[in-house]
Amino acid sequence: MCDFHIRVLGNIHRWTVQCVLMINMFNEKVYIFLWWWFVLVGTLSVLSLLYYVFALMLGSNQRQFVTRYLRCAGAISDFRDPKTEKYLHDFVRRFLRPDGIFILRLIETNGGDLLVSEIINVMFGHYRARMEEQSETMAVTDRAHLNGNDNLLER
Repeated sequence: MCDFHIRVLGNIHRWTVQCVLMINMFNEKVYIFLWWWFVLVGTLSVLSLLYYVFALMLGSNQRQFVTRYLRCAGAISDFRDPKTEKYLHDFVRRFLRPDGIFILRLIETNGGDLLVSEIINVMFGHYRARMEEQSETMAVTDRAHLNGNDNLLER
C-alpha cells in the first residue's frame, strides 16, 4: 500500500491507495498473451500427435504414402498389375512396417519429396528383385517335387 499526503487549502489529507506500476499492467498483458499462445501451441501439438498416430497406424494410408512416391519415381504404373500389387502390399506390410513408414515420413518432412522418392524406389527395387528370385527358386523346387526328384541337395 502507498500512503500519500496531499495538502488542500491548508489541510493535509492522507490517502492510502494500492500501488500500481505501469510495468506491472504491461507484464499482465504479456503473460495473458503468452498463456493463450501456450494453449494454442499445446492444442496444435496434440492434434499433430493424433494425426501422426492415425497416419502411421492406418494401413491404407501407409500404402498410399508409398504408392504415391513409387508412381512419382516411375517404379509402378497406374495400371493395376496383380503381381506388382501383391509386392507392394507385402513391401508395406512386411518389409517397411509402421516404423519404416515413420522414418520415411520424417525424411519427407526434413529432406523433401525427391529424397524419399529415391529411397523408396531403391528399396522397392531391391525388395521386388529378392521376391522374384525367391519365387523362381520356389518354382524350380515345385517342379522338381512334381517330377519326383525330392533330393534337391545333391544337385
